[in-house]
Amino acid sequence: MKKISEHTIIGVAACAGVYLFVFVYLQVSSFTGFGKKTQFNTYSKLEDDGIRLKAENIDAGDFSAGNVSSISRDVNDVRNSSADDWSESTYEGDRAESAKDIEQQFIDETGGDEKREELVKEHQARLEELKREKTTGNKPSNSSSENQFSGEVMVEWELHGRTAYKNDNWHIRNPGYTCGYNSRGTIVVRIKVNKNGNVIDAQIENSSSPNTSSCMKSKALEYARKSRFNYIASASNTQTGYISYKFISQ
Repeated sequence: MKKISEHTIIGVAACAGVYLFVFVYLQVSSFTGFGKKTQFNTYSKLEDDGIRLKAENIDAGDFSAGNVSSISRDVNDVRNSSADDWSESTYEGDRAESAKDIEQQFIDETGGDEKREELVKEHQARLEELKREKTTGNKPSNSSSENQFSGEVMVEWELHGRTAYKNDNWHIRNPGYTCGYNSRGTIVVRIKVNKNGNVIDAQIENSSSPNTSSCMKSKALEYARKSRFNYIASASNTQTGYISYKFISQ
């Protein structure tokens, strides 16, 4: 075996050393930014005028209902208009006939003649009460002036031939203040009423209710379903009408 000379060993070692030095140098030089702390000398400046709270920049909504009255009204109310002398309800029609209609309503609602005896007693008591009122000249507590309110109202409804339950418009109630801030607009609800005057279906007319919130729609449907109208013996099993609700923001 031929012996490797000392000069060859030294040359190989020198080459390896140079290669190792170059390798280490290149590696270290590629991390020249390592360990340096980056400083950000720029910052965002907020202009005071852009964020200053001024009266003209505050949208407080419509706190006032203006000339809108928070009452309900039948659009077919034919009484004379008056802004000074008005009440929601007027007792109309023959009282005895009304009592008979109420009796029939109770019978229909309870499923026939099952409770007829009890209802007849209630009916007789009602007739006695009406007779006393006629004798003494006392008017029912919901009687009122012949004048109606002539301004704009928050609830307006139409159901041909029907009046509100007990001729008291309170039974078509007002949800117009229930949705709070920035809830403004009008929602029209198409209703279906059964013979007894109860609302059995309510649907929003979207084309007549633009730019309205989900709260306004929900409350309009809720209050429409709570509405109640007078029983009419001659009415069809299902009658269609509408209730219009005006919402005022708080």
